[in-house]
Amino acid sequence: MQQCLVSIVSFLLYIIALEIKAISIRQNETIIGLQLGAECEHINIFQYADDGVFFLNKGCELVEAINTIR
Repeated sequence: MQQCLVSIVSFLLYIIALEIKAISIRQNETIIGLQLGAECEHINIFQYADDGVFFLNKGCELVEAINTIR
């Protein structure tokens, strides 16, 4: 029972930490990402469960993304 509770708490802390990093990526104005249409906003990160994908436009955005998630 205690091991199950520890697993749940560690999973929730992991998800919270990932979301905080994702928010900082989304708010970073130097990471533009991709624009899918003329009227769509820019997409720079996609998350599903514990996976994340960065959509970066230039090499300098990669450096900025790495520095942001550190």
